Amino acid sequence: MPRSTSFVVIAATYLLAGAAAWGAVSWGVAGSARDAPALLGTFIADLLATVVVFVVSVAVDNASVGEPTRVNSSSRSWSWPGRCG
Repeated sequence: MPRSTSFVVIAATYLLAGAAAWGAVSWGVAGSARDAPALLGTFIADLLATVVVFVVSVAVDNASVGEPTRVNSSSRSWSWPGRCG
């Protein structure tokens, strides 16, 4: 997969994960989450966002979708992990 395509996949993944989390908090999950304590709503939103990132990482066969960039300790430059780039 070309590097530019990898960036698009990562950006789309995190936008979708954010939308899932926002939707869980805004509309509630299973009808009663809107009235649930804030910590439960946060847990559900985080769980849904994590599931989205996991599903995409399995679909593109790249476990590094969950951590798209890292610092190369020898040169202090950003690098792209995994097989995407």
